[in-house]
Amino acid sequence: MNSEELEALTQSIFDKLGEENSALIVDDVASIITKNNETISTIKELKADKEKLKSRNDMLIDSNAKLMQQIPRGPSIDDVKEDKETENTKIDLMSCFDEMGRLKSRL
Repeated sequence: MNSEELEALTQSIFDKLGEENSALIVDDVASIITKNNETISTIKELKADKEKLKSRNDMLIDSNAKLMQQIPRGPSIDDVKEDKETENTKIDLMSCFDEMGRLKSRL
C-alpha cells in the first residue's frame, strides 16, 4: 500500500468515526502511517541494493568467463598416452654407450 492509499483510508476512517471518536485512535493511526512509510523506504532501498548486486554479479560473471578463456587447457589425451609410452620404454645400459665406451649423444 502506498502513502496516498493509506492517507485516503485513514481519512475515511476519521470521517466515519467523527471528530470526537477519531481523537481516541489518532495516535495508533499515526503509528501505522509512520511504520508504513518506513517500510516503503526500506523496500525502495532493498530494490536499489538488489539492482546494484545484480549488475555487479553480471559484471563478475563476464569477467570470470573472460579469465576462464585465458587459462590454457591441459595436455591432450594423445600427449598423455605418448608420455606413458615413453615412460614404459626400457633402455638397455649397453645401448647408451658406443663401441669406444663413450656416452652416446642420442639414444
